Amino acid sequence: MRTFQAEQKLQTAVATFIASQLVSHDEINRLRNTFRHLDKDGDGKLSREELLNGYSKMIGREDAEAEVDR
Repeated sequence: MRTFQAEQKLQTAVATFIASQLVSHDEINRLRNTFRHLDKDGDGKLSREELLNGYSKMIGREDAEAEVDR
């Protein structure tokens, strides 16, 4: 269990580092704002329903379901 938790933390740290190197501060702020807007319950995770609601506003419900289920 400890190994799994350590691997999860490492993966998160690596992903965060890579993302920070690939995008500008303005892009990071824009992505954070978008995430916060989508995260309706404020738990820091996007549920399937939160993703569907966000995508539906942009591409319609049917296409949103296909994208989320992909």
